[in-house]
Amino acid sequence: MTEKDFSSNTCPKILLVDPSGEMFRRIFSKIKGIEFLSIVVELEQVKLSLLADYPNLQVYTGSDIANWNTTFVTQKDILSNKDAQNKVERFFTRIIKTPEAEITSIYYSSLAFWKYIFSKKPDCLFLFPSVEHGSQMDSIPLSLAKKNGIPTFMLELMYGISGIILFALKDCIREKYINIGDIICDYGGVDVNRILAKNFEKVDPPHPNIDNKVMSRVYWFGQSVFLSLSRFQSHLRKSPFDSYSEIEKYRNMVVNLYFPLHYIVHSLLIGSSSRFYSMGLPCRLTVSEYLHFKIYNRKLRRYYQKHSISEISPNDHVVLYFLHLEPEASIMNRTVYNSQIYNLKMLAKSLPSGWKLYVKEHPASFNVNLVSGATIMRTMERYRSIKYYQELLRIPNLYLLDWKYPSTLLVSEKSTSVKAVATINGTVSLECLRSKKPVILFDDASCCYEGIADIFRIHSYDDLQDAMDVLYSCEFTPKYSNFEEILGKYLIIQNSEWGPLEIPDGLFEHILEKLSHYSEMS
Repeated sequence: MTEKDFSSNTCPKILLVDPSGEMFRRIFSKIKGIEFLSIVVELEQVKLSLLADYPNLQVYTGSDIANWNTTFVTQKDILSNKDAQNKVERFFTRIIKTPEAEITSIYYSSLAFWKYIFSKKPDCLFLFPSVEHGSQMDSIPLSLAKKNGIPTFMLELMYGISGIILFALKDCIREKYINIGDIICDYGGVDVNRILAKNFEKVDPPHPNIDNKVMSRVYWFGQSVFLSLSRFQSHLRKSPFDSYSEIEKYRNMVVNLYFPLHYIVHSLLIGSSSRFYSMGLPCRLTVSEYLHFKIYNRKLRRYYQKHSISEISPNDHVVLYFLHLEPEASIMNRTVYNSQIYNLKMLAKSLPSGWKLYVKEHPASFNVNLVSGATIMRTMERYRSIKYYQELLRIPNLYLLDWKYPSTLLVSEKSTSVKAVATINGTVSLECLRSKKPVILFDDASCCYEGIADIFRIHSYDDLQDAMDVLYSCEFTPKYSNFEEILGKYLIIQNSEWGPLEIPDGLFEHILEKLSHYSEMS
């Protein structure tokens, strides 16, 4: 990438929230003439690494923010930022077990930090946390930036499919996603159809440095077994449409015996790694919490299976709703209709006579990864319970569908009983676009679907009734004309969970050049 020099122009003053430090090193450190008011990262080791190479930077961690005591907030500050407080307190209740009074204290300290940082009058704020988690590192600066009209851009995770992750860049002040093709004329875009049609090989996660050689060998052996079992699972199915085989059941038995041992050894060896931290605060799952979760989750799974239907009758007329995993940042802070029970009550009431509403649980609810899903294990019972499913089953014409039923088959053109798929946002909506399946979207604002026609966008119950009238009155087949080309211009690709983002050259330089004319930008 060609280095850009802003020295001859007005020097942009920016705030950068970059948990891993990757975006600063790869992109912003190469743009000359920028004044970094502060850079916020997740962990202390990332901070020390940056300061070793860039000693003049002001770098803070999530822990620095949560424990800030240099300045303090006023009552007016607290009263005017209740929206951020609700998000932050909700975030901490789902990742750590601590008294509510302590959580509130963390929020006040974090608000004081950001009030101090914003007193330096930044020209721009860049956020790279993948989505707005509701933490002290994203929701507070985002709220303050909006109140002060400070140009703010967030790189948001959009979809995870076929072993890769897709992001979009959002203008947070205007609440719209940036069409990269509009500002970089030769941007070829992401080949969405290729991604949907092909399974990509997953890249192994990076390994932490362990000084003790014996412990390092133990860790590497355990991790190799872990990865081998994961690959073995993915190769058991010849097609994504195959259901669970008997061989896979035995594989799951082995994994269920091995994973606890792997987790315990892993946590003892590298308990300070980012996998056991969230936004700089420790949230490692204890052995007792893990055992409690396993017992709880098994009861939950058995109840769901007992009350679910294994397949959809070919004579049924069905609207299918895919439940999101909860707690999940992509719906908790980014969406308005984020109560799934409420969404389903509206859907059921809007159904044409004789139609049914099928609900499929997210597979990860019953198959949580022991390492990356540690926070979900700790707090899942706040979001899923037997009473939760009982509440769903009380909704008229609602039926639970086997959680192991292949989702790709349900949204395909072969599934003629499914007249529409309903969801808040996420990958399943992207799969519907490809298969020309009608999609009912409860939050189109959290998807970069601008310009794509024939999507049922729900902003009220009246919108749902209108959608059902269309679906009932005719054999509606959406066209989604050129959705691959349109969507591809908004997306940025990451070839695996651990690989680097493929950032288009000149993207952030263009944004910085336009800062002085931000109000005129399209």
